[in-house]
Amino acid sequence: RMRNVAVAVALTVGASWAAAQGLPPAHPNVVPPVQLPLPQLNAADAQGGVPAGAVTAQPVALSLEEAIARGLRQNLAPILAASGNERARAQKLSAMAALLPNVEASAGETRQKINLAAFGFSLPGLPTIVGPFNVFQASAAAHVPVLNLGALESARAASNLQKAASDNLQSVRNLVVLAVANQYLWSVADQSRVQAAQAELTTSTRALQQATDMLQAG
Repeated sequence: RMRNVAVAVALTVGASWAAAQGLPPAHPNVVPPVQLPLPQLNAADAQGGVPAGAVTAQPVALSLEEAIARGLRQNLAPILAASGNERARAQKLSAMAALLPNVEASAGETRQKINLAAFGFSLPGLPTIVGPFNVFQASAAAHVPVLNLGALESARAASNLQKAASDNLQSVRNLVVLAVANQYLWSVADQSRVQAAQAELTTSTRALQQATDMLQAG
């Protein structure tokens, strides 16, 4: 019977000790700083490109749609603008995460012995050392923000930044489409002018030959 009492005391002491070792209150989410402004693109970025495929000396026939698709895919400016848009989107998600509840939980099991004399229990017939026995502990804590003005302003700023980055990406893509289409049409016009000049040269050559023939015929 005294052993049962000792075990009961030990379990009470062990549970109290385990409860003292539980999780501290959950910490609120940290509001990340919003990085402004977005990196600006320059003319050198628009002139750069990402090579793709094997280099060949043979000319490649491209339609206008294929030329525009290549420009959007391989020009450096849209690639950098898309990267900036993804960074802004990541900032937005991080800022919005600060508005969500923060939950922390843990669970564990310990096997221990209790020295009852250290806790002031010293009775005749009562064992001084009790155990070993298992103590299971589970705990959870949550921090729910009610009104965090700083987090709200940060989320609003990050959202506006992401919208600006998205608009910037669309603007850069439009500029690439305009530049590629303009260059493509200029190339088509130049080819037409070359063909017209060749036709005029052929006509002039035939006229000269006809005049020469008439002169020789008298």
